[in-house]
Amino acid sequence: MLPQKRGQIPSRIAMNCYWKVLPIFLLFLPSSLSLQPARPRVLLVSFDGFRWDYIYKVSTPNFHYAMENGVRVKQVTNVFITKTYPNHYTMVTGLYAESHGMVANEMYDPILNETFSLNKMDVHNSKFWEEASPIWVTNQKEGHKTGAAMWPGTDVKIHGVFPTYYMPYNESVSFEDRVARLIDWFTSEEPINFGLLYWEQPDDMGHVLGPENPLMGPVISDIDKKLGYLISELKKAKLWGAINVIITSDHGMSQSSSERLIELDQYVNRGLYTVIDHSPAVAILPKEVGNHGYDNILPEMHPIFVAVGPAFRKNATREGMNATDLYPLLCHLLGINPLPNNGEYHANATPRSCTATVARLIMLGTIFYLMLKISLSKKNNRGGSAYGE
Repeated sequence: MLPQKRGQIPSRIAMNCYWKVLPIFLLFLPSSLSLQPARPRVLLVSFDGFRWDYIYKVSTPNFHYAMENGVRVKQVTNVFITKTYPNHYTMVTGLYAESHGMVANEMYDPILNETFSLNKMDVHNSKFWEEASPIWVTNQKEGHKTGAAMWPGTDVKIHGVFPTYYMPYNESVSFEDRVARLIDWFTSEEPINFGLLYWEQPDDMGHVLGPENPLMGPVISDIDKKLGYLISELKKAKLWGAINVIITSDHGMSQSSSERLIELDQYVNRGLYTVIDHSPAVAILPKEVGNHGYDNILPEMHPIFVAVGPAFRKNATREGMNATDLYPLLCHLLGINPLPNNGEYHANATPRSCTATVARLIMLGTIFYLMLKISLSKKNNRGGSAYGE
C-alpha cells in the first residue's frame, strides 16, 4: 500500500467531513425549499361588511396576530357601488363593476327582460355572471382544483363551470362547518390549491345596529374569535404557514340617520320611476340604521385586508391598493395566467421578495464550499498532518 502523501485526506475522511457539514448548511435553507417545490395554495376569506377600522374598536387579538405575521393594507379602495355582489365579483375577476356586469345586488336587464335579486335569492341565472370569467374557472382550466364555501357566485354555473367542490348557499350553515369542508378539500387525496370562504357577518348586524353603536363591539369580537378558530384549525391540519391566507371584505359600513333621509316622492312622481335596487342612492325609508353602497372614496366604505403565508412578509404594512388588484395577486400566488383585468400587481409590494433568499443561498453555498475545501486540503497553509495536530 502506498504511503499517504502530506496534505491529502483519505476519501473516507473527506466523506465523513462532508456529511457533518451538510446538515449545518441545510439547517439554514428555508423550509419551503425542496427538490420538488410544494404547489402554491391560497385561501381567500371574506367577512362581509368588515370595515377597515373595526379591529381598533375592540380587542381583536387574532386579527393582530395575523397582521404581525403578515401584511396589512391600510386603505383598500373598493368599487362603486360599495355592495356585496359587485365587490365580491371584482375580487375574483379584477374588473370594475361596469366591466364584469355585476353592478348591484338588485338588477334588471332590459335586453334580457330578467331580474337579478339578492333579496329574493334570485341570483343563479348564468347570463348575469358571464360578462366575466372568475378566477376559479381559470384555475380549473389550467388543471387545478377549487373549493368554495358560500362565496357569492360559486354555486352558479359560469361558462359551463362550477368550482370543483362547492357548498350551495345556505345562510344557516355555521362558520365552523364551512371551515371544516375547506380543510377537508385542502387535505384530500386530490387537494384543492385555491379555497374561498365567505361569512355574512358583521354586515347583517351592522345594518341593524349601525357601525358606531357600542353593541357592535361583541359582534366584532365574535368575528375575531371566528378568525382565531380558522387559524387554530389550519394549524391542526398543518396548513397554517404552508398556505397563503388572505383575509378581506367587500365593503365597510356607515352610520345612517332618519334625520338625513331624502324622500324621493317629495321630488319625483312615483308613477315616473320603478325602484330596482334599494341602495342609498334611492332613498327608501329604511328600518336599518347602518348602510353601505355609498361613494367608494369614503373611508367608511373601505374594507379590511390582511395577508399571511409563505409568500408574504411578516409585520409589514402597505398604504393602499384597489380591490381590482387582488385578482392579479391571486393569479400570481396560484401560478396561473390572469385574464385581462383592471388591476395591477406590484411584485415588490406585498409578497416576500426572493432576492434576499437567493443572496442568502449564494452566501451559504460559498461558506459550505470553503469549509469543505479547507477540510479537504491544508496544503497551502501550515503544512502539517491532514488530521491536525
